[in-house]
Amino acid sequence: MANPPKPWKAEYAKSSRSSCKTCKLPIDKDRLRLGKMVAATQFDGYMPMWNHAACILKKANQIKSIDDVEGLDLLRWEDQQNIRKHVEVGTLGTKTHSASADECGIEVSQTSRATCKHCNQKIEKGKVRPVKEY
Repeated sequence: MANPPKPWKAEYAKSSRSSCKTCKLPIDKDRLRLGKMVAATQFDGYMPMWNHAACILKKANQIKSIDDVEGLDLLRWEDQQNIRKHVEVGTLGTKTHSASADECGIEVSQTSRATCKHCNQKIEKGKVRPVKEY
C-alpha cells in the first residue's frame, strides 16, 4: 500500500454528488468539505470520507494539527482561518465544565442502532432522543 497521506483533506465540492458521513445530507457544489482519509476497501490506497466542514468543526479535537490537513493552502482565506481557529481551540484542552444549553438538544433517531448511554436501552428509528455535543 502507498504511503499514508495526511489524515484530512480539504477542498471545495466539485459536484453535488457527495454526501456528509456525519449528517447524511448532500454536500452542495462549491461548498467547503473535509475528508477523513481512510484505507480503501476496493483498491490499494486511501480515499476520503467527506463531511461538511461545519459537521467536523463543531466537534472538538477532530483535527489535531494544521499539518494534518492536505489542501489547506488552496482554500479561501476565511476558510483557512476558520480551520486554524478550530485546531487552536482543540489543542488548548478538552471541556471540563458540564454541558450548557447550547451543547444539548433533541433529535429524531435516524437508525435503530442507537442505545441510551444512561440505561443501555435501544432507541428505535424515528423516536425522539436527547443529544449531548462533546
